[in-house]
Amino acid sequence: MTVREILDAAAKLPRAHQIELWDELICLVGDAESDVALTPAQAEDLDRRMEEAAEGRARLIPGDEAIAQLVRPEVQMETVHGTTPADRSQRDISMWFDEAEQLNLWIHPPNSGNDAGWQVKVSREDFEAALRSLRIPRD
Repeated sequence: MTVREILDAAAKLPRAHQIELWDELICLVGDAESDVALTPAQAEDLDRRMEEAAEGRARLIPGDEAIAQLVRPEVQMETVHGTTPADRSQRDISMWFDEAEQLNLWIHPPNSGNDAGWQVKVSREDFEAALRSLRIPRD
């Protein structure tokens, strides 16, 4: 069986089986001596993320797309500092436009990791229209 035949057969599998196949292939290739050693915390995080992907609670993205997201120097991010109204907790709103010109708003605690907070995407047009329609309350 050729690699192409294997890939064609894999493309016909349900998503969960593709993920399982991917995991098996990674383990197979990973059996060779590796210069990467995970800490126990990293291994636990990896296991949790793989479980989320296998159960459909997270979406895996192709490696080339992940690398492209990491090395996009043209993406400019701005951050605004603020507080929550209820308990005055510190919060940041980080914002940037992606390639599709969608505005990404990420509300998160200051200096938090990428897995904290909430991310919302809105079209540039919708966001600009909403800003134009806002009125500043007068006392």
